[in-house]
Amino acid sequence: TLDEIRSIATEAGIDPEAVTRAASIMGAMEWDEKGSLVSAIFGGPSKFHLDCEIPGRLPPEEMGRILENIRRAAEHQGEASEVLGGVEWKTVGELSAINVNISPRGDSTSIQIVGDRNAAGALSFVFPMMAAAILTGALGATFEPTSAAGIISLVAGTLSTGFLTARTIFVTGSRKFRKKLTHLM
Repeated sequence: TLDEIRSIATEAGIDPEAVTRAASIMGAMEWDEKGSLVSAIFGGPSKFHLDCEIPGRLPPEEMGRILENIRRAAEHQGEASEVLGGVEWKTVGELSAINVNISPRGDSTSIQIVGDRNAAGALSFVFPMMAAAILTGALGATFEPTSAAGIISLVAGTLSTGFLTARTIFVTGSRKFRKKLTHLM
């Protein structure tokens, strides 16, 4: 419970109010992952949205330190720019794109993180499916199935293996990507 964590923090010399504030920020984070037929088939969403609004405005002199932390968490230099009184950071040249927007909203600060794995998702499927198609051709040439049922089972078996391999690669990559986005916050 939060009280137990606060107690442990106090024993460790950490201000229990800091723990409460951190918990409230973590509780304010909202993931927006739209479920669709495509995400059901491929094992998860290709786009992630994380929104958080924290009380208070960030001082402009802190933006440099915040950008350093974003770059460290994303393991990518990226590109930063000032946009309407806030800061926007985005990856450049990556298959899994990340955009971070930090902007003032009244007396608070809005943080939005958007991740897009469309390009990485496409590659996750292209190569295993190509390998499965080549394997289908090689097995077909080797076994020379003579019936339609033999041909269909050969094609279906190897292509489904390629699809399941691709889906596993995509799901694993998406989990790691989502964890990285959460770490950005």
